[in-house]
Amino acid sequence: MRLFDHLNAWELGGYTGIDGKQVKHNLILRTQKLSDMNADQLDALVNDYHLKTVADFRMTVERNDYPDPELEGVNNYHIKIIDEDLLQKDQRHPH
Repeated sequence: MRLFDHLNAWELGGYTGIDGKQVKHNLILRTQKLSDMNADQLDALVNDYHLKTVADFRMTVERNDYPDPELEGVNNYHIKIIDEDLLQKDQRHPH
């Protein structure tokens, strides 16, 4: 379910995993950059959806260019899913 008009923000409840179980509603949200959200939208994430943890999968350069706002009571974790050192090395020495 889309959370906010014109933003890539979704509530993922109801999706079925490979184990056949469904994700509980209002438990996992997927959003674009939090820096694109206005104060009312951020307030809704914290107060209506009870946001407590942000798992940020963006690359360091993306996080530096568009830092997430600090939200009271919300822990923000940067989880690297791309080996940025290897990516930079590949860009310097293309095949």
